[in-house]
Amino acid sequence: MQTFLIPIISKKVYPNFIFIFYCIIIISFSSCSQNNEKMTVQIKSGEVYNLKLQSNLSTGYTWTFNPKVSQIITIKEVSDGRPSDTPGASHETIFEIKGIQKGNVKVTFTYQRVWEKDIAPKETKRITVKVK
Repeated sequence: MQTFLIPIISKKVYPNFIFIFYCIIIISFSSCSQNNEKMTVQIKSGEVYNLKLQSNLSTGYTWTFNPKVSQIITIKEVSDGRPSDTPGASHETIFEIKGIQKGNVKVTFTYQRVWEKDIAPKETKRITVKVK
């Protein structure tokens, strides 16, 4: 039994249709993969670096970080936490990273729904902070 699409699509167009269909599937899966970005930030003791991360509060995803406590830096969220008036619009979450004393610390920021314990984060940012 033939499918409905095959008689409608000509024999010349059908291979192109299949190619485009597979490209869409591949792009869909690649956009779902975890972004594992690494970066290094250098600051002086007493200096503040503002890390800006895109988020969408209406989806339930939030940014969290580890370690929560460090002798080298302090981190606090300083963005207002209010979503845009437009439903589904992106929001900028800002973390203030302040150098306390000389040294290096690695911080991992994860973008996930906190109630989903067995699901990998949607996005991960690994930052090495060097305080001079």
